[in-house]
Amino acid sequence: MKKIPTLFSRGADGLVTRELSSPSLSWVLDGGAVATKMRDGVPICILRDQVLCSVDGEWQMVDGWYAAGGAKIPGLAEALGYANATVPPADGSYELCGPSVNGNPESLPQDMLIAHTREVLFDKGTRFNFDALEAILRQLPREGLVFWSELGNLDAPMAKIQRLDFGHPWPTGVR
Repeated sequence: MKKIPTLFSRGADGLVTRELSSPSLSWVLDGGAVATKMRDGVPICILRDQVLCSVDGEWQMVDGWYAAGGAKIPGLAEALGYANATVPPADGSYELCGPSVNGNPESLPQDMLIAHTREVLFDKGTRFNFDALEAILRQLPREGLVFWSELGNLDAPMAKIQRLDFGHPWPTGVR
């Protein structure tokens, strides 16, 4: 998986403009995307019983709850322990969220892994435009949206858009 591009270009003020950041992302506006909630956490990938963490957009092996370079990933051991207490996490991509992560902006009661594919908000066939996305993100109590050309396929084209891209502050205490 590569770093996910922002859907629209940024202006000098850091906010998005009405121009796509790449013409190749037109599939999002044309109804070719499944849109999921973007959560404010740490991206984690489980692949064949190995745990990988996204560091600067590149997946790196996690060894003993440490990412490459020795940076500890707070909450990962607890989240994996919690997930394993019920069912071992299936291969896939997750967001590590909770009290140990990024100040817990979603006010979760414990560290947990949330599957990226679990929270679909819009199915394929939904057409978007700049104004519609701005309105959705103004009201959506989440960090943003991730657009998947193939839900769950980390190698397929993806795009993202965040509340802050439009200048909307993060809502506190949401779940």
